[in-house]
Amino acid sequence: MKLTLIEKRSETKDIITFIFEPEKKIKWTPGQYLIYSLPHENPDIRGKMRFFTISSPPFEKNPSITTKIINKASSFKKALDNLSLGQTIEAKGPDGDFVIEDLNKKYVFIAKGVGISAFIPILKQLIYEKRKINALLLYINKTKDIAFKKDLEEIAKEQSEFKLKHLKNLEDTQDYILENLKKELSKYDFYVSGASIMVAKTEAFLNNLGVKKDKQKFDYFSGYKDN
Repeated sequence: MKLTLIEKRSETKDIITFIFEPEKKIKWTPGQYLIYSLPHENPDIRGKMRFFTISSPPFEKNPSITTKIINKASSFKKALDNLSLGQTIEAKGPDGDFVIEDLNKKYVFIAKGVGISAFIPILKQLIYEKRKINALLLYINKTKDIAFKKDLEEIAKEQSEFKLKHLKNLEDTQDYILENLKKELSKYDFYVSGASIMVAKTEAFLNNLGVKKDKQKFDYFSGYKDN
């Protein structure tokens, strides 16, 4: 499937959203990903293919990639960043089970940095469909340069049962869970998105607390030491 780049949008100083128009209509569930192929010169060890969560909701019809691009970015991300409007990239999918299946449940969403891009399409699609979700979003950022901050504040106003908590690091997040949720952990399903190291640490933390495996879902953003 060929996708044409139609817009590039800066979310923070180093997080960029790339918006594509598909050559034919595609359907996806919020939280799913596409597999992208972008041939380029001197690819690094990870090659010319990458998995990216679709950061746009289905009602917008155009899939997007939201990713962090820094000076030491991979060869793929550099090639992506060098795309001009009108140029194309190949993709296949969608796939993935990081999706919400039951709105009668209570959720805790945990995101760090660019990991928020897995939750934005879920929340925006619910607003579009006028459906409610009972969810607490624990959003970790080291600085005040926060991706989708305005969007999330507007979603919190629209969704009466959606709560947003900003935190500085993973340790603060774990402390918040211990102080505020530990007595009723069994009531929640946990969805975690971010750099692979952060997600793995959170998975171990939840397992140690006794959260059942079937109440945990993870979206690992590979290639990030810290997102």
